[in-house]
Amino acid sequence: MSSVRMVRFNSITLKAEPDSERNNNKQNDALYSEADFGFFYAVCFVISIITFAVDILLHCWLAYLFYMKTEMLYFVLTITFIIVPSIVSTGFSMRWYILDEDDETSPSKPSLIKWSLRILTMLLQITQIHRYFDALLYGLRSSFAGCRKQLMKQDYLYRKMLDEDCDAALLRLFYCVLNSAPQAVLQLTILLTYRIEKTYKFEDLKFLYASVGVSIFSIAWSLTVYNRTVRYIREDKKRLSFMGTVMNFISQFSWAVSRVFALSVFATWYPKFTLLGCLIHTSLMSVWLMLKQDVNHSRCDECVLSCMLGIAYIFVFIPSHGGPQRYSYLSYYSICLLENIGCLYIWYSFGAPITDVDLYYGMMIVQVFSFFASLFFLVLYYRCFHPNRRSIGDRVYEIRELNSNR
Repeated sequence: MSSVRMVRFNSITLKAEPDSERNNNKQNDALYSEADFGFFYAVCFVISIITFAVDILLHCWLAYLFYMKTEMLYFVLTITFIIVPSIVSTGFSMRWYILDEDDETSPSKPSLIKWSLRILTMLLQITQIHRYFDALLYGLRSSFAGCRKQLMKQDYLYRKMLDEDCDAALLRLFYCVLNSAPQAVLQLTILLTYRIEKTYKFEDLKFLYASVGVSIFSIAWSLTVYNRTVRYIREDKKRLSFMGTVMNFISQFSWAVSRVFALSVFATWYPKFTLLGCLIHTSLMSVWLMLKQDVNHSRCDECVLSCMLGIAYIFVFIPSHGGPQRYSYLSYYSICLLENIGCLYIWYSFGAPITDVDLYYGMMIVQVFSFFASLFFLVLYYRCFHPNRRSIGDRVYEIRELNSNR
């Protein structure tokens, strides 16, 4: 991994060793077994590409339907949450391409054709799909090189795949926070408004339901893939297993459901106060992250990433540094629990229609159940499926070793 990419990810747990140190650590061919691009890795790329494409197409279709039904407020909000995140993610991608181009440690430079393709995909606002395809192709080529016992080539292509996956994972995470999460809250708020007011001027409700479901899936998937990529890109980290990935996804999905539902019921009655609360939440989290900045790196990059993470913390928790995170998780979940309870209390006391019992109790049960389900699967993940967990056998072995040394 280039030093540029290390700086890019330094504030969110990615602090890999320099290329020179990594090359010095390769003493034998056994290390090349780590460069294994398996079937599940390829499936993850395919899921990422499909969910990204479906998410975008659904939102664009909803914007078109809102425009045709003269629901101009919903049209403007939907199109805004499509355009702004796309421009932001494309800007980040372009800047990272330029930084990689200026990196003198890179052994090869992209050709003119490749740069033309990059520019075309950025103009079409599908740069993330391009990065996913690049990562997938590098991974497949590394597998073919491994089958032909070309270990040096396999390792080089595998590193290229990890670099592209690293960029794509962070871009997708930021995009989901700026696009999928607000879209899920917006579309669910629209659904609740139609249900409460009994004014079904918008007949295509199935697309609203589909948009909410796909957006929540995208939020959970992007964070799961990001956590998985962090462990693959860092050689000092153990890799996440298949079951670990599944448990992590279920926990993130349950949390996304809980958070989106809580914000939506509040936004149904007090949209302006919802926006104000999100701004306050973002500001406090961004300031807290800025106070923890690493002064050894670009101040501007750190501030931008702190603000992006501050926005992300409205919906999800992303560790901002390495090491144990139990207290950070405890603080974040406690704050969000109080916020969710406040949203439900207002929904019950001032907004929820008593006559619509199914709607009220349905939202209450889903929100509360998904919140505690998220905590349950998070604990289960760390206790049973986290790569750094210690098994009972390891603990017994340590006790025996300790007793024998005495």
